[in-house]
Amino acid sequence: MRLEDGSLPALYHSMLRGRRMEEAILEVFNNKEIVSTPHFSIGQEAVSAGVISNLRPTDRVVGTYRGETHALLKGVPMEAIFAEVLGRAGGVNRGYGGPMHITDPKVGMMGNFSIVGAGIPVAVGLGLASKLSDDGGVTVCFFGDGATNTGYFHEALNMAAVYETPTVFVIENNQYSEHTPIRELTKVRDLSEKAKAYSMRAVTGDGNDVEEVRRIAGEAVHLARDGWEPSLLEFRTYRRTGHSARDDETLEHPKEEREKWFARDPLTVARQRLDSMGLLSKEDEASMQAAVSKEVSSALDAARGSPWPVPSEMGSKVFADGQPEEVRPAGKGTLNATMRSAVNLAMAQSMQRDPKVLLFGEDVAKWGGVYKVSEGLLEKFGPLRVWDTPISESAMVGMGVGLALAGFRPIIEIMFADLLLVSMDAVGNSAAKKRWMSGGDEDLPLVIRCACGAKAGLPATHTETLDGLMLSIPGVKVVTPSNAMDAKGLLCQALRGRDPVIFFEHRLVYPESVPVPEDYYTIELGKAKVVREGTDVTMVSNMSMLRKSLKAAEALAAEDISAEVVDLRCVVPLDHETILKSVEKTGSLVTVEEAPTSGGWSSLVAAKVAESGFRSLKRPVRRISLADVPIPYSTPLVEGLVPTEQTIASEVKRHLKG
Repeated sequence: MRLEDGSLPALYHSMLRGRRMEEAILEVFNNKEIVSTPHFSIGQEAVSAGVISNLRPTDRVVGTYRGETHALLKGVPMEAIFAEVLGRAGGVNRGYGGPMHITDPKVGMMGNFSIVGAGIPVAVGLGLASKLSDDGGVTVCFFGDGATNTGYFHEALNMAAVYETPTVFVIENNQYSEHTPIRELTKVRDLSEKAKAYSMRAVTGDGNDVEEVRRIAGEAVHLARDGWEPSLLEFRTYRRTGHSARDDETLEHPKEEREKWFARDPLTVARQRLDSMGLLSKEDEASMQAAVSKEVSSALDAARGSPWPVPSEMGSKVFADGQPEEVRPAGKGTLNATMRSAVNLAMAQSMQRDPKVLLFGEDVAKWGGVYKVSEGLLEKFGPLRVWDTPISESAMVGMGVGLALAGFRPIIEIMFADLLLVSMDAVGNSAAKKRWMSGGDEDLPLVIRCACGAKAGLPATHTETLDGLMLSIPGVKVVTPSNAMDAKGLLCQALRGRDPVIFFEHRLVYPESVPVPEDYYTIELGKAKVVREGTDVTMVSNMSMLRKSLKAAEALAAEDISAEVVDLRCVVPLDHETILKSVEKTGSLVTVEEAPTSGGWSSLVAAKVAESGFRSLKRPVRRISLADVPIPYSTPLVEGLVPTEQTIASEVKRHLKG
């Protein structure tokens, strides 16, 4: 039976498949065949079946960490789900994601998300992608009642309403936010009512009546598909198990409550209706039960026979294979450009070449951005390419993830690097890990731009660099240009790649001018550059510290000290080879960065040189950085904290004498 035909027997069959599959996973857990703790939706099958029965194969679904049934009914093979639960190479994601992150874009299953609420803005991005492509697609996003108390929920619903995305948000209200009754955690009785704050259509229905679910969801899908109207649907249902397989539901769910809800189990409700309508005889049901049991048994046996994944392959799943080849400027024309204008030109030329490149950010359209970096782009490309966003950093990045998964190349401007901390879950758990948890199958061409850097007169919440912080999050590339020439080429390259990139633009470098090719060109990510040759000491730096290092090198040259200056350009990938080659020549290493001593990339560089270039070193590595304090407001305090060219030159001389 096909779920899409919407008949009650087909809906019942689909619910039965989901129930038996999850019961088999519970048995696998009890047999200690897996080390993880599965999270089940046993008792909630009517919501999955009723909603998904309205979808086309090309529509998309975003699920939750208890979303195995979502995946199954959207078309992910049962054997591939079982193998993923078992951590086998035959799993839908090769054992890299596990049951909480099942993903199969081929059937429109765009991923389950284990961070509560994290999938909601991703669904907004996927819906916006369908709207921009005009493909008639709808994205359904499932989440639990507890997610309605998260920032993701409110930010994303507002964004979906403002952008009118064809997205249907589905609350599976199973009465419990993990272990705590949802009624104790919110004063709102009908959770769907929360959507009215955003002028969004809201409906609450019986989540144990699969036909009611199908009817309500069908109306919402129709409005999304034909009118780009998002809806929030709440279906009240009941989870028959504890929060996870390790939890005893009898301890957290009162007996009377369980008996009441169990009497209205979705399979029982559907079976009683089938009996009353004479649509499924006892013989037909017995045959159906036997067929489902056989499917489950065969799929589980096949999954158990799948090999284990190979640890040596892990490194290949973090980033896409290779990079596009560098593009050289077609002509010889140059212009004297600031970094601000070079970044603007990089975006404009990239948008001209690729209609999938979009720009989103706070005040980036009509206002041109707080630093005017996007000035004029709205006039050139129009409001469907350049978008002002609400002040919602988490939702912005999450939406960007959804757009990227759908094949677009979004640029998300975060006004200040410090505000990356606001969006860090979306950056670190969604953008950085999505390819990995898909087993290396999903591309995520997302670029996050942000201004950074210490400057007197600004508070500590608007002045960090944070490039070193990203080193602890595998899966994100980090670009830190020091001049307009590199900024343009590196950004153009980032917008051609297949991986998420965080692009830091130091505010003190914005006004500095250098000759820049007028034509489109790219610079390969992860290639450091020797910007000044020397023989006595290697100085490694980036962003605003690069200019200071060069001035320090000039001062040192007057004292017959020959300093070689290396511009990192990228922190991830970090070009250790160029640094080691320089240290082999000079025998000394000094790093110069605008980051606290206890953090930053200099520790990694020093460790790598100690490991692989120790025999070349004539003296210990010297790190010039900031004290372990936030960036101050007062001018004298900033001047006393951030290294100057004089400080750098003095420290290099002390280093060489030592």
